[in-house]
Amino acid sequence: MCVLFAFLLFTALLFGLGFALHVLWWIAFIFLIFWLIGLAFRPRADAGTTGNAAAADRSDRTGPGRGSPLYSTLPERCPSG
Repeated sequence: MCVLFAFLLFTALLFGLGFALHVLWWIAFIFLIFWLIGLAFRPRADAGTTGNAAAADRSDRTGPGRGSPLYSTLPERCPSG
């Protein structure tokens, strides 16, 4: 009787895992579709920019650049001398 109960428990466990994996595959497929739609309809960079806008955006993330008044307060990388 104990072996039969263990077999039924194991069968139910395998059935639950199989169902969960099947559902997870469908969820992954739905997310793949949304990701592909996002790639297809993402905003494109303007063709008319000279790159200055992108450089300004980049400097906001990386810190002050050479044109910034804060640049003179930064320590030298290599001491001249």
